[in-house]
Amino acid sequence: MSTGSKLALNEVVDILARNPGLKLMITGMADKSGNALDNLVISQERANEVRKFLRASGLPDSRFIVKYYGDSKSEGEGAVDRKVVLEFIR
Repeated sequence: MSTGSKLALNEVVDILARNPGLKLMITGMADKSGNALDNLVISQERANEVRKFLRASGLPDSRFIVKYYGDSKSEGEGAVDRKVVLEFIR
């Protein structure tokens, strides 16, 4: 995980710590390179890495909903489709 990603996730930790009623949806995605099954695993690993980081920051697992889509929501091959999307929910 890059330093920039860790800094952004630390901001998410701060928001969640100050708002105990919020939960976080963590959605992993992959691009269309490779095969669909491998991409599903990759997207799951991406989402779980984010959850692991947030849990290590002291937030309980009950605050997270984790989803992963592999390449099913991707439009092509490239870094723009290799991501984890975070969404605050009530």
